[in-house]
Amino acid sequence: FDAEHLGESSAAHKASSQKRAAESAMDVRPTDLEPLCIYEQEGFDLDIDKSGYSTSFATQLRNDRTTVDMWMLEAVPEHKLVVAPDGPQNLLLCPGSETTELQLSHSGPVLAMQVIDTGKDSVLISGCEDGCAYMWDLGGADRGQIFAEARSLGAFELIYPPLNVIITAFQLFKFAFRPPSGDGTDDTKMATEMHHVALLKYFNFDYSRETIFLPELMVVCGIMAVFLLIALLGLDEFMDRCVARAYDLPMYKAERLSFAPAHLLVKFLSALRGFTYLFVQLCSTVLVVPMVQVIAGAAHCVESNDFGGLVVSNAPHIECLHPKHIQILAVLLALVPLYLFLLAPFAVVAGDALYVPAECMFEWRFWQEGHPWKKAAARKATTVHQAVWHLNPRYAFMTLLVELIGKIMMPIIATVAKSIPLLQMALIVTTNLGMWVSTMVYAPYVDRKFSVLLQDTRLTVFCASVAGFLTVAMNDEASKVPIIALSVLAGFTCLMLLVQLCLIPSTKPKTRVFECVKPQQALSARDEAAPLLSSAGEERPGSSE
Repeated sequence: FDAEHLGESSAAHKASSQKRAAESAMDVRPTDLEPLCIYEQEGFDLDIDKSGYSTSFATQLRNDRTTVDMWMLEAVPEHKLVVAPDGPQNLLLCPGSETTELQLSHSGPVLAMQVIDTGKDSVLISGCEDGCAYMWDLGGADRGQIFAEARSLGAFELIYPPLNVIITAFQLFKFAFRPPSGDGTDDTKMATEMHHVALLKYFNFDYSRETIFLPELMVVCGIMAVFLLIALLGLDEFMDRCVARAYDLPMYKAERLSFAPAHLLVKFLSALRGFTYLFVQLCSTVLVVPMVQVIAGAAHCVESNDFGGLVVSNAPHIECLHPKHIQILAVLLALVPLYLFLLAPFAVVAGDALYVPAECMFEWRFWQEGHPWKKAAARKATTVHQAVWHLNPRYAFMTLLVELIGKIMMPIIATVAKSIPLLQMALIVTTNLGMWVSTMVYAPYVDRKFSVLLQDTRLTVFCASVAGFLTVAMNDEASKVPIIALSVLAGFTCLMLLVQLCLIPSTKPKTRVFECVKPQQALSARDEAAPLLSSAGEERPGSSE
């Protein structure tokens, strides 16, 4: 929605609202109804519950014109009363006791908003001066979530999807490419570099495994502990409530300077809330492989020629089941199972904690129809159109869940089966085959070309793991067969990818123009706004949904 179609600029909109309020105040007749109660709030554009049964909430735009508050007006739901009230007014809160339940932050000044009742839940539609429009869910366990947007993509949204594909490919390719060994001494230089890049070890310092083992493990355990606290205690939602309560402080409402104490407190809490959401997103995506690698290396034991017994895989100076190792296992046993379980609901929404309410976190029967995790994945995938890398809503849950399983299984297989190279590579080949087949069966993206890119990337990783399997099976250092096989398979995959990208026709989404306010101006801008529509407003041939 363009600003000129929704209303005036924010300053003009405020002036017109004040003018209408002054005219209404002058037009008071003796027969007008007296207010039952008055709730004193600062802001603009008040709207209320449209369900028709009661006035359970109200929404208003704050003075900053970018934040919409939803505050509750109902003291108790009607269905909890033994005797039905005489009317909805008997359920209202006393003025002064209302509290802000939701804060809906927008990308720019809000020009118009309206509450709509869909029959099941209430929805808020808001349009901003920067051309963005949002639909917010105001009811149910997932209230406060955006389930539809009309806006331009941000820089992070444009960069993250292809970057995530590249990082995931590197992390999986590392396990397929690195030659397996029992003691880790025969890694090639290229394989070692792949190891550091895939596990996010970009700075190759000169240190021994004994020196880095405990600090690295402590950092990983600390990250898991913080992630579990955020997930189990709902700290992300708690931070949302803290920011809302800070806005409700009388000191904040009385202050007029942006650097006053209460305003600084709001800014600090908002930054802390943003860090919380970013932390959860990183823990659910790019940090999964390196963290699982450290965990597997700390729990697994291997035979040592120096000590003449079993030692920890990542710490040869610690004997297996030594009291120190038992303490490590106890900590991992307390954190890891719950961490891996709670990764699933966050991973299927790309780490966005906004779509994982605490009420749905332990709904583990994800194979059932209409499961909350599946609904959250579909909602996240349909919020805003992400051009060529828009996830297929039908298979978004399956795509991201299979990717998570692969990220967890690869480090475990590479560590636990290290002493049996043939078994190790056979399991890695099987896992890569399953991940590739899943992308073929469940098309990951709406755009066919980008789906092919991901499918052929997984196929390349699978081919590399096949070459690694041949290396172990032949056990001949002088043989060039694995290198030739890898070159042929990789070349064939790249050629097939180029052919498909050239032959698959580009598709554009079908667009529609809705004329309002200024139809003549809308008609003049039709070609620019909707290139797939003809001058008569009909769909052009070749357009697709």
